[in-house]
Amino acid sequence: MLYLASRSPRRNELLARLDIPFRTLDLDVPEIRGADEAPAAYVRRVALDKARAGLALAAADPQAMVL
Repeated sequence: MLYLASRSPRRNELLARLDIPFRTLDLDVPEIRGADEAPAAYVRRVALDKARAGLALAAADPQAMVL
């Protein structure tokens, strides 16, 4: 099963248009950028935090893929 670790309406729409079955995960990942954090570092950190949180929630599914 593909799990979407993002509430992005656009990603949701793209996967639905491609007829790919997926589940959207409800994650509580802070998206606050640090004062001295570079934009690229911020995006990378938040993406990794969401992926890790998503994998933790989907751990019961041995075929889980988190996007």
